[in-house]
Amino acid sequence: MELSTQFSSSATAALSSLKSRDPYSNWSLSHYINSSGSKLLFLKKRGLAVHATPQNCIWLRAKDKAICGSEVPFVEPVTVLVTGDMKVRAEARRGSSSSYDSDEGNFSGRCNALLEKMKRNDWTDINLDYFMDTSSPHFPFVAVFVAVCLLVFVKILSRLRSFLWLVPVYFLLKSTVPTMESFDAKKELKRILRKENLPDDHPEKPKGWLGKMASKAIASVAGEAMTAAGYTIKFDDFAGVVRIAEVELDVDKSTLVWVGVVNKW
Repeated sequence: MELSTQFSSSATAALSSLKSRDPYSNWSLSHYINSSGSKLLFLKKRGLAVHATPQNCIWLRAKDKAICGSEVPFVEPVTVLVTGDMKVRAEARRGSSSSYDSDEGNFSGRCNALLEKMKRNDWTDINLDYFMDTSSPHFPFVAVFVAVCLLVFVKILSRLRSFLWLVPVYFLLKSTVPTMESFDAKKELKRILRKENLPDDHPEKPKGWLGKMASKAIASVAGEAMTAAGYTIKFDDFAGVVRIAEVELDVDKSTLVWVGVVNKW
């Protein structure tokens, strides 16, 4: 559990020294309360702790300007958190045969800290310089990982290319889908009864002016009779591009269905 409160004079002096020598790395201190209730310290650079174990005290060593810490106040063993030439523990060991410790100062620790910040939607003090440092022994792995991600992205994009034409079709259908208010049940029912939807070469399609007028009159009377007892309309919307209108007639409990698309029912 971290707290924001007053720090000791030695820790404040150490922090001031770091900020004066390296004002662009956002050095900071934070308190940590362990399970036994003891108040410990973390030293952070750009929001990331430079050591894994919380320290009881942190101070500036006068002889070499190093920032030191210890789990017992000013008692050995003393841990050098930042060297006099402003290198944190992990940076000071670059080039040596020993591997990095598994703390927030190393590669995996920094990755975990970055992921935790992303999970909390905390984008403050995000710094990716470490991951792009070509002198880091982990840089080849980062480069390979980025290259693989790019290849996967290009592969997915090439697979989706054949479906890109669906995007303008979707927006066309969405912009031309008829509104629910434009549906007139009586009007649409009469249109079906006068067989207006049949193709011109259909044998039941009314022919000539007289045939069309007779069909229109019959459809008007039948339509009014079928809807006189009442009817119920139910609408369904599919992704905003197609609308379905279902009309249930009370006279015989039959259900008629209309599909609305491209400004038509």
